[in-house]
Amino acid sequence: MHRIANDAGRLDLERRLESVRQSPAEIVFVSSADTELSALARIWGPEFGNRLRLMNAASLQHPEAAEHYADHVLFNARIAIFRLHGGKAYFPKLLEELLHIKSHGATVRTLVLAGTDEWDPELATYSDYAEPLARTIFDYFREGGITNYEHAAKAMGALLENQTGPFPEVEKNPTFGWYSASTINNQVHCNGRVWITFYRAWQQTGDLAVVDELASELNRLGLEVSNFFAYSLREPEAQEALLERAETEPPDVILTMQSFSIGRMDERISFLESLGCPVLQVIASSESRDAWIKNPRGLNPSNVAISVALPETDGRVLSTVVGFKEFSKIHRELEFQAKAMVPDREQIRHVAELSKNWAELRKTSNSEKRVAIIFANYPNRDSRIGNGV
Repeated sequence: MHRIANDAGRLDLERRLESVRQSPAEIVFVSSADTELSALARIWGPEFGNRLRLMNAASLQHPEAAEHYADHVLFNARIAIFRLHGGKAYFPKLLEELLHIKSHGATVRTLVLAGTDEWDPELATYSDYAEPLARTIFDYFREGGITNYEHAAKAMGALLENQTGPFPEVEKNPTFGWYSASTINNQVHCNGRVWITFYRAWQQTGDLAVVDELASELNRLGLEVSNFFAYSLREPEAQEALLERAETEPPDVILTMQSFSIGRMDERISFLESLGCPVLQVIASSESRDAWIKNPRGLNPSNVAISVALPETDGRVLSTVVGFKEFSKIHRELEFQAKAMVPDREQIRHVAELSKNWAELRKTSNSEKRVAIIFANYPNRDSRIGNGV
């Protein structure tokens, strides 16, 4: 099923063609989230075995990869579930191919769901099931957690038997909270208090090696550490929880591993900056360490956009990358290789030292501080020194 080779994105490095090798199976689950795929490999894998295939949606953004996967895997599936972050605009070719194979005899039944916590009516038009059923499945993944993933597995088993319910009730899980790492000992500290904020998805799936390592290193340097997970720091309830903690245990430094900007155009400063201490942006890359080392620019364009450029609009201080996505386990029956965040200990030590220095600077009286002002001279003429570009 070949198409005219004029598809957008062929030269886009973010949509590079990758080899996609999977054989067909009854159930196919495509997701934008490595954490979700890894969790399903652990929970759905024993239930469905070689009847299940898992695939990261990013691998299907290239037009040729989307076409190949649709023709060779999706065409032969009985059920295909998609959890797509970014909506139709990020996966136009994949969704086009889905319609194409159906028009050429594929009997696969689909559930196309948003990869965020908001229902996407545009994506829902690609689903073959009634909206109430699709929303139930969507809620399982939006809430996350082992119980909901098990409920979703039971629902898939029922759908394979052409049963459309009733399905177990969705278990509600908190969208934010404080996480206590087992490696932390806050009984002995003297150098300051550090908060780490990170994504709820890591807490849900136990992908916490980077958070634990960073917290442990900070603790080793005599810093008290508190870890806060949230789906989004824009949630008023999450902000209230942080403000409540700040009343009794105010931070000296905040390290946030959450990307994007949380400020609004009508705000002079964003929420984290309103807490009155330095806020450092700590990057967890979506690529491997090897890719980071080999890239002359370090991070790829999407990581730069969401983890450097946008956070800077909030006034955050950029630190460096402390973790990378690496292959962690091969699930041969599923023909899937799971990924997990892996800490970079050298980089973590650097960020921990940096945090300690910021905490000490915050407690230093102004009379003892030495201030340096650096002027830009871009374009590079002396007459341009201090020029705003």
